[in-house]
Amino acid sequence: MTQPAVSKVIDGVTQALCKLANVMITFPHNPQQITANKLSFFNMAGFPNVVGCIDCTHVRIKAPSQAEDVYINRKGVHTINVQAVCDAQMKLTNVVCCEVLDSGTNLSDHCAIQLMAELSVARHKDAKPNHQPIRARLRWDKANKDNYYAETYLNLCDVDMSFMKNCDGNCNGACNVYIEAVYNQVVDALNGAAASTVPKTPQKFYNFWWDEHLSDLKRRSLDAHALWVASGRPGQGDIYNNKRCAKAKYKQVTREKDKSDVHGLSNDLNDYFLSKDQEGFWKVWRSKFCKPVQTEFIDGIDDPVSVADLFASQFENACAHNSVDRSFLLLKEFPSQYDEYTGDVDCGCHITVESADRCLHSMKLQKAASLDGIETEHIVFAHPVVVLLLSELFTSILRHAYVPSGFCSGIVIPLPKDKSGDIMDSNNYRGITLSSNISKMFELCLLDRYSCHLMSSDLQFGFTYDETDHIVFILHGLIIILSVSVFIVYFMLSVVSY
Repeated sequence: MTQPAVSKVIDGVTQALCKLANVMITFPHNPQQITANKLSFFNMAGFPNVVGCIDCTHVRIKAPSQAEDVYINRKGVHTINVQAVCDAQMKLTNVVCCEVLDSGTNLSDHCAIQLMAELSVARHKDAKPNHQPIRARLRWDKANKDNYYAETYLNLCDVDMSFMKNCDGNCNGACNVYIEAVYNQVVDALNGAAASTVPKTPQKFYNFWWDEHLSDLKRRSLDAHALWVASGRPGQGDIYNNKRCAKAKYKQVTREKDKSDVHGLSNDLNDYFLSKDQEGFWKVWRSKFCKPVQTEFIDGIDDPVSVADLFASQFENACAHNSVDRSFLLLKEFPSQYDEYTGDVDCGCHITVESADRCLHSMKLQKAASLDGIETEHIVFAHPVVVLLLSELFTSILRHAYVPSGFCSGIVIPLPKDKSGDIMDSNNYRGITLSSNISKMFELCLLDRYSCHLMSSDLQFGFTYDETDHIVFILHGLIIILSVSVFIVYFMLSVVSY
């Protein structure tokens, strides 16, 4: 046979085999096949729970006309990497061809390969995941804030407030439905804008030391690589040297930034310590040296639903009345005291835009969201029309004495009281609630409006802002009177300016 005839036969047979590959080469997908494979491997080598053996091999190819250099292996031969999986009878169950990635983003001196394998493995209905779910947060430091600003304006312009503006409060609850609708529309508008403009990643997904200089070097390296590819990937000359130098510079600065992480950590701890910033010091310390305390068992229970019910019951008991009789008596007295109350508080006044904006910018950033998914950053970085809408919403809430159902919902998180204690004991946990940030803003607006009518007893000076010096004075007096020895006195105090 002539060479052209042989080539045609080989090509035809190869094409036919490729068409049958998906039929003949299949990974075990049902429990019976998986069990049979495990048993075969165990009888062969005594190794349990093996479904298949995986390995890669280099298949020799002709030098391609494009990107020829990326297919040269360590032996100087043009090959393509193939991954294969077989069972105990040496029958192929999965074959994947590797794709060479040469986009210019890889800092290694070697080109990366990409494998795409689709394996269908049946999971038992009672099987439980052996890993913790990845917790992702919105990264506002990496967000496109200009686009978010524009999208929030477009989304919030559709919120209809006309019915509530025209209501005088004597609608017998008819506006309650509109209060719920406006709240949900604002939440959906902010979440919708953030979904397309703010990346949502795990906490340590980005390197905190990344800056604009590195972004510029990366951009230059990618541009030089694109020019090199467009020029036919020359192995020498100005274009080749420009690509090589741009990548080397980007690589060098990245490594220097990575190494400076340790020195930066020491400097941050030293600065926080000298400035007596306890919150900042311990935040950096815990982020680097403290691992989160986690366990899958609470009081011998590992079912997530049962554990949640256990904590719900325990936290409910913690919020019970100390004295049921006293609570019932106070509950009976409240209606009469409320009806007889006469004060100078103007309940019909509005929550002004200025007050809402002032309260918004007094809220702390980087706080977790509640069930509605709204963080403080959602409102701060949005178009100012959101403050106008929220001030109108808060005014309607006051006027109709009705709050949205989202204000009454929250996420209760159990935190260990003693991290060195038994973390599997439910009594070693206290609960904190993540409530809606919009409801927190409403609370601040109420305090801003009615703080002049709120008073605290002098006996509660320990809970009054900027009154810490009284506590120290009384403690000092008690030590002198009682003549006791105090070895360590530690206060978690707020920063006080003198």
